[in-house]
Amino acid sequence: MVGLAIAGWDIRERLRQFGPGKRRTFRQWLGAFPSFRPKPVVLGAAAATSGSGALRATLHVSLPADASVERRVEFLQGEYERLSSTVNELTRRSDSLEAAVGTEAKIRKATHDESRRELAHAMTSGLDLAAGGILLILAGLLMSTFSQELYEFYKPMCGQ
Repeated sequence: MVGLAIAGWDIRERLRQFGPGKRRTFRQWLGAFPSFRPKPVVLGAAAATSGSGALRATLHVSLPADASVERRVEFLQGEYERLSSTVNELTRRSDSLEAAVGTEAKIRKATHDESRRELAHAMTSGLDLAAGGILLILAGLLMSTFSQELYEFYKPMCGQ
């Protein structure tokens, strides 16, 4: 009987690990049926608006065909500075996105590893309880099967 109780306890623990249990599932199933007593009804209304967007405008200026060489060099230097600042901004954004992706990858890997450990623990835990339960069941089976022989064997030791 003790072996059966241990095996039952082990099964209960495994069910508790992996789900709500049959009793709670049955109660939820019964709760899904309509009841005959009136339930209070609360009405409410809500509205929410949200908006997001991005706007980017770029203005290109060109020089007239008769511009002087100094003006053209000055214009090219300005364009180079604008292009350089745009490249720096894009590099900074790229680096921040790369760092964010790396952080998320580390978090996902840690979560995945933890899930694997929990799954391995859930799959292998309770084996000692199941083995102990089986041994006690076997001992009970042997004792009930050979009860007369055991009585005869231990009778001289008990002084009868």
